[in-house]
Amino acid sequence: MLHDGQAMIIGGLITETDIDLQSKVPIAGDLWGVGRLFQRRVQTTERSEIIIALIPRIVPYDPVYNSKNECDIHRVTTPLTQWPLQEAARDTEPSLPDATRLPRKPRWDRIMDVQDNLEQENPHPPEYFFPSRQDAWYYEGDE
Repeated sequence: MLHDGQAMIIGGLITETDIDLQSKVPIAGDLWGVGRLFQRRVQTTERSEIIIALIPRIVPYDPVYNSKNECDIHRVTTPLTQWPLQEAARDTEPSLPDATRLPRKPRWDRIMDVQDNLEQENPHPPEYFFPSRQDAWYYEGDE
């Protein structure tokens, strides 16, 4: 995490080069034994470095984006509900059969014929074998 204008060094490359320079008097520098007296040798080492640095420049928000950001922050920090929760009336919600109000009871006389039922072209639905009190009148004529 960097602030505006702070630098971060990512990496670098270091190279070292050894340089041998030789200068001599012609012919005299090539003589055996005494040739060194007419020569000049210089040995140098050069070092070069390449460093990669990042300096972020953060552009301030435009007023439009700043207001959008403030709205997003407000939306995220606002609670969805206030305690205690209030019960809402749902008059139009359908009532479904369940285990307490409209329990389903197996019809043992029909369950024995499940295998034959599956082999028929139009088999009975599961409600035929496990009717609720509400479904019982519908399947009474199928006996």
